[in-house]
Amino acid sequence: MEILIMESSGKFSDEIANDLLGMGHRTEFVINALELKQKIKNSIYDCIVVDLTDEENNGIQLIDEVKRINKHAGLIVISSDNSFQKKIDALYQGADDFLNKPYEASELVARIFSLLRRSNLNNKNIIRYNELQIDLLAKSVLVNEVLLGLTKKEFELLVFFLEHKNKVVTKDALLTYLSGQLEDSKNKADIIYAHIKNLKRKMSDAGCKIYLNTIYGIGYKWEDQKVL
Repeated sequence: MEILIMESSGKFSDEIANDLLGMGHRTEFVINALELKQKIKNSIYDCIVVDLTDEENNGIQLIDEVKRINKHAGLIVISSDNSFQKKIDALYQGADDFLNKPYEASELVARIFSLLRRSNLNNKNIIRYNELQIDLLAKSVLVNEVLLGLTKKEFELLVFFLEHKNKVVTKDALLTYLSGQLEDSKNKADIIYAHIKNLKRKMSDAGCKIYLNTIYGIGYKWEDQKVL
Protein backbone atom coordinates (compact mmCIF):
# COMPACT_ATOMS: atom_id res chain seq x y z
CA MET A 1 0.00 0.00 0.00
CA GLU A 2 1.11 3.56 -0.79
CA ILE A 3 0.75 6.09 2.03
CA LEU A 4 1.32 9.87 1.96
CA ILE A 5 1.67 11.85 5.19
CA MET A 6 1.71 15.63 5.51
CA GLU A 7 3.22 16.59 8.86
CA SER A 8 5.20 19.80 9.25
CA SER A 9 7.35 18.87 12.25
CA GLY A 10 8.57 15.49 11.00
CA LYS A 11 8.70 14.43 14.65
CA PHE A 12 7.59 10.85 14.07
CA SER A 13 8.47 10.35 10.40
CA ASP A 14 11.24 7.77 10.84
CA GLU A 15 9.31 5.79 13.44
CA ILE A 16 6.11 5.77 11.40
CA ALA A 17 7.91 4.89 8.15
CA ASN A 18 9.76 1.97 9.78
CA ASP A 19 6.61 0.61 11.41
CA LEU A 20 4.58 0.78 8.20
CA LEU A 21 7.46 -0.69 6.18
CA GLY A 22 7.48 -3.55 8.67
CA MET A 23 3.85 -4.14 7.70
CA GLY A 24 4.69 -4.08 4.00
CA HIS A 25 3.57 -0.51 3.22
CA ARG A 26 5.54 2.33 1.60
CA THR A 27 5.32 5.82 3.09
CA GLU A 28 6.18 9.26 1.72
CA PHE A 29 6.24 12.49 3.73
CA VAL A 30 5.61 16.13 2.82
CA ILE A 31 5.73 19.19 5.06
CA ASN A 32 3.13 21.51 3.56
CA ALA A 33 -0.05 21.70 1.46
CA LEU A 34 1.79 22.71 -1.73
CA GLU A 35 3.99 19.61 -1.66
CA LEU A 36 0.96 17.49 -0.77
CA LYS A 37 -1.05 18.65 -3.79
CA GLN A 38 1.91 18.13 -6.12
CA LYS A 39 2.31 14.55 -4.89
CA ILE A 40 -1.35 13.56 -5.22
CA LYS A 41 -1.55 15.04 -8.71
CA ASN A 42 1.28 12.79 -9.89
CA SER A 43 0.73 9.60 -7.88
CA ILE A 44 -2.10 7.45 -6.54
CA TYR A 45 -2.16 6.71 -2.81
CA ASP A 46 -4.18 4.27 -0.74
CA CYS A 47 -4.11 6.45 2.38
CA ILE A 48 -3.39 10.15 2.86
CA VAL A 49 -2.77 11.81 6.23
CA VAL A 50 -3.21 15.61 6.37
CA ASP A 51 -2.09 17.74 9.31
CA LEU A 52 -4.23 20.89 9.35
CA THR A 53 -2.31 22.60 12.16
CA ASP A 54 -0.77 25.14 9.77
CA GLU A 55 -3.80 25.15 7.48
CA GLU A 56 -6.60 25.94 9.92
CA ASN A 57 -8.05 28.73 7.74
CA ASN A 58 -7.93 26.63 4.57
CA GLY A 59 -8.44 23.21 6.13
CA ILE A 60 -11.84 22.38 4.65
CA GLN A 61 -10.70 23.56 1.21
CA LEU A 62 -7.61 21.34 1.45
CA ILE A 63 -9.70 18.28 2.42
CA ASP A 64 -11.96 18.96 -0.56
CA GLU A 65 -9.00 19.18 -2.94
CA VAL A 66 -7.45 15.95 -1.65
CA LYS A 67 -10.72 14.03 -2.08
CA ARG A 68 -11.31 15.53 -5.52
CA ILE A 69 -7.85 14.70 -6.86
CA ASN A 70 -7.34 11.31 -5.16
CA LYS A 71 -10.96 10.38 -4.41
CA HIS A 72 -10.36 6.69 -3.72
CA ALA A 73 -7.73 7.26 -1.03
CA GLY A 74 -8.59 6.92 2.63
CA LEU A 75 -8.12 10.27 4.38
CA ILE A 76 -7.03 10.85 7.98
CA VAL A 77 -7.09 14.44 9.27
CA ILE A 78 -4.88 15.63 12.13
CA SER A 79 -5.56 18.89 13.92
CA SER A 80 -4.52 20.78 17.03
CA ASP A 81 -8.08 22.13 17.18
CA ASN A 82 -9.85 19.53 19.28
CA SER A 83 -13.27 21.14 19.06
CA PHE A 84 -16.20 18.89 18.29
CA GLN A 85 -17.26 21.14 15.40
CA LYS A 86 -13.84 20.88 13.71
CA LYS A 87 -14.08 17.08 13.77
CA ILE A 88 -17.64 17.08 12.44
CA ASP A 89 -16.76 19.52 9.64
CA ALA A 90 -13.78 17.39 8.57
CA LEU A 91 -15.80 14.16 8.56
CA TYR A 92 -18.68 15.73 6.61
CA GLN A 93 -16.21 17.12 4.09
CA GLY A 94 -14.88 13.62 3.34
CA ALA A 95 -12.32 12.67 5.99
CA ASP A 96 -12.49 9.02 7.05
CA ASP A 97 -10.88 9.56 10.44
CA PHE A 98 -9.82 12.44 12.70
CA LEU A 99 -6.88 12.55 15.13
CA ASN A 100 -6.18 15.27 17.66
CA LYS A 101 -2.75 16.60 18.61
CA PRO A 102 -0.78 15.64 20.56
CA TYR A 103 -0.73 12.00 19.48
CA GLU A 104 1.63 9.05 19.61
CA ALA A 105 3.17 7.56 16.49
CA SER A 106 1.72 4.16 17.38
CA GLU A 107 -1.81 5.61 17.41
CA LEU A 108 -1.44 7.08 13.93
CA VAL A 109 -0.03 3.80 12.62
CA ALA A 110 -2.99 1.94 14.14
CA ARG A 111 -5.45 4.39 12.53
CA ILE A 112 -3.75 3.98 9.14
CA PHE A 113 -3.84 0.21 9.43
CA SER A 114 -7.52 0.24 10.40
CA LEU A 115 -8.37 2.43 7.41
CA LEU A 116 -6.38 0.24 5.01
CA ARG A 117 -8.10 -2.85 6.40
CA ARG A 118 -11.55 -1.42 5.69
CA SER A 119 -10.41 -0.48 2.20
CA ASN A 120 -8.98 -3.93 1.52
CA LEU A 121 -12.18 -5.63 2.63
CA ASN A 122 -14.44 -3.19 0.76
CA ASN A 123 -16.27 -2.76 4.07
CA LYS A 124 -17.09 -6.46 4.24
CA ASN A 125 -17.40 -7.99 7.69
CA ILE A 126 -16.42 -11.57 6.82
CA ILE A 127 -12.93 -12.79 5.92
CA ARG A 128 -12.72 -16.27 4.35
CA TYR A 129 -9.38 -17.99 3.97
CA ASN A 130 -9.35 -21.71 3.13
CA GLU A 131 -10.76 -23.48 6.20
CA LEU A 132 -10.96 -20.24 8.19
CA GLN A 133 -13.95 -17.91 8.43
CA ILE A 134 -13.57 -14.71 10.47
CA ASP A 135 -16.47 -12.47 11.46
CA LEU A 136 -15.05 -9.00 12.19
CA LEU A 137 -18.23 -7.74 13.86
CA ALA A 138 -18.86 -10.75 16.06
CA LYS A 139 -15.10 -11.21 16.56
CA SER A 140 -15.48 -14.93 16.07
CA VAL A 141 -13.45 -17.50 14.12
CA LEU A 142 -14.59 -20.78 12.57
CA VAL A 143 -12.21 -23.57 11.55
CA ASN A 144 -14.01 -26.00 9.25
CA GLU A 145 -17.29 -24.57 10.59
CA VAL A 146 -16.29 -25.22 14.21
CA LEU A 147 -15.99 -22.22 16.55
CA LEU A 148 -12.45 -21.44 17.68
CA GLY A 149 -12.14 -19.90 21.12
CA LEU A 150 -9.68 -17.00 20.91
CA THR A 151 -8.90 -14.17 23.28
CA LYS A 152 -9.27 -10.58 22.04
CA LYS A 153 -5.55 -10.21 21.39
CA GLU A 154 -5.29 -13.59 19.64
CA PHE A 155 -8.19 -12.56 17.39
CA GLU A 156 -6.53 -9.22 16.54
CA LEU A 157 -3.26 -10.96 15.73
CA LEU A 158 -4.98 -13.47 13.46
CA VAL A 159 -6.70 -10.72 11.49
CA PHE A 160 -3.49 -8.72 11.33
CA PHE A 161 -1.50 -11.64 9.89
CA LEU A 162 -4.21 -12.40 7.32
CA GLU A 163 -4.24 -8.78 6.22
CA HIS A 164 -0.47 -9.07 5.67
CA LYS A 165 -0.32 -12.62 4.32
CA ASN A 166 2.78 -13.55 2.34
CA LYS A 167 4.64 -10.60 3.84
CA VAL A 168 7.21 -10.66 6.63
CA VAL A 169 5.82 -8.77 9.62
CA THR A 170 8.56 -7.49 11.90
CA LYS A 171 8.47 -7.75 15.68
CA ASP A 172 8.58 -3.97 15.94
CA ALA A 173 5.51 -3.69 13.69
CA LEU A 174 3.64 -6.10 15.95
CA LEU A 175 4.65 -4.13 19.02
CA THR A 176 3.37 -0.93 17.43
CA TYR A 177 0.12 -2.55 16.32
CA LEU A 178 -0.69 -3.92 19.76
CA SER A 179 0.88 -1.15 21.81
CA GLY A 180 -2.48 0.36 22.68
CA GLN A 181 -3.85 -3.01 23.77
CA LEU A 182 -1.04 -4.16 26.02
CA GLU A 183 -0.40 -3.12 29.56
CA ASP A 184 2.56 -0.77 30.11
CA SER A 185 5.20 -3.44 30.55
CA LYS A 186 8.87 -3.93 29.79
CA ASN A 187 8.03 -7.45 28.64
CA LYS A 188 5.72 -6.57 25.74
CA ALA A 189 7.74 -8.68 23.29
CA ASP A 190 7.42 -11.73 25.55
CA ILE A 191 3.69 -11.09 25.94
CA ILE A 192 3.18 -10.93 22.18
CA TYR A 193 5.24 -14.10 21.72
CA ALA A 194 2.99 -15.87 24.23
CA HIS A 195 -0.16 -14.72 22.39
CA ILE A 196 1.23 -15.94 19.05
CA LYS A 197 2.23 -19.28 20.57
CA ASN A 198 -1.26 -19.75 22.00
CA LEU A 199 -2.89 -18.74 18.71
CA LYS A 200 -0.84 -21.27 16.74
CA ARG A 201 -1.59 -24.01 19.28
CA LYS A 202 -5.33 -23.38 19.25
CA MET A 203 -5.45 -23.35 15.44
CA SER A 204 -3.40 -26.54 15.24
CA ASP A 205 -5.59 -28.30 17.82
CA ALA A 206 -8.66 -27.33 15.79
CA GLY A 207 -7.22 -29.00 12.68
CA CYS A 208 -6.15 -25.83 10.91
CA LYS A 209 -3.18 -25.87 8.59
CA ILE A 210 0.01 -24.25 9.83
CA TYR A 211 0.20 -20.96 7.98
CA LEU A 212 2.12 -18.80 10.44
CA ASN A 213 5.86 -19.27 10.39
CA THR A 214 8.62 -17.66 12.45
CA ILE A 215 11.28 -15.75 10.53
CA TYR A 216 14.04 -15.97 13.10
CA GLY A 217 15.53 -12.68 14.19
CA ILE A 218 13.00 -10.69 12.16
CA GLY A 219 9.37 -11.57 12.84
CA TYR A 220 6.63 -13.72 11.33
CA LYS A 221 5.12 -14.59 7.96
CA TRP A 222 1.68 -16.00 7.13
CA GLU A 223 1.93 -18.26 4.10
CA ASP A 224 0.09 -21.27 2.73
CA GLN A 225 2.94 -23.80 2.69
CA LYS A 226 3.20 -26.14 5.64
CA VAL A 227 0.37 -28.57 6.41
CA LEU A 228 -0.26 -30.88 9.35
